[in-house]
Amino acid sequence: MEKKDNRGGARVGAGRPRRDQEQDVINLLDKHIDRDVVVLKLLEKIKQGDGKMISLYMSYVYGKPTQTINQTTTLSVNDVDISKLVSFDEKKDDK
Repeated sequence: MEKKDNRGGARVGAGRPRRDQEQDVINLLDKHIDRDVVVLKLLEKIKQGDGKMISLYMSYVYGKPTQTINQTTTLSVNDVDISKLVSFDEKKDDK
């Protein structure tokens, strides 16, 4: 029999970080980085084609925009005749 400890479940460090942890990171960055300098550097980096690190900073400070997913899945269950799939007739087993 499988031990109870090996069935999965919650893991340490799994899931989204708490908001206060994110705020601590923002405060730490704000303590050492001037936002005006970052905006000027962002413009410079965009012109050079490299903005990954500043994009990371901006996403921590201002967050990411809300994403919407346009779902267009259609499903029709009227195409299947269930009476042909299931039979309620009793069958006698030959022994």
